[in-house]
Amino acid sequence: MQGSWKLGWADVISRIFAVIAAIFLVGAVAVAMLAPPSMPLGHVLFAVDRDWMDALQGAMRHDLPQWMSTWVISPFLLRPAWLLPASLGIVAAGLSISLSSRTRTDHARRRS
Repeated sequence: MQGSWKLGWADVISRIFAVIAAIFLVGAVAVAMLAPPSMPLGHVLFAVDRDWMDALQGAMRHDLPQWMSTWVISPFLLRPAWLLPASLGIVAAGLSISLSSRTRTDHARRRS
């Protein structure tokens, strides 16, 4: 069958990461445009859903280890709201590019 597409697993995963990157980067731009640029993530989450933020604070006090509250969650809540989705988008874009270049080098090495 001519013209059929043969996609390997790395091609499919690379495209999935490209879509995820696009979603997170567009989301970061939307958050940066809708909220003040320096508004912390904690304030945005509180404005969106107060109950969820109260549950997070309760979990930070009682359920999660102290080091996780201090070193992982609190710094994210203090950073600008657009920074987390932008960072995730950049990481997903890097994974997409890495996987797509890996498939090209695999095909370049094979000789039939």
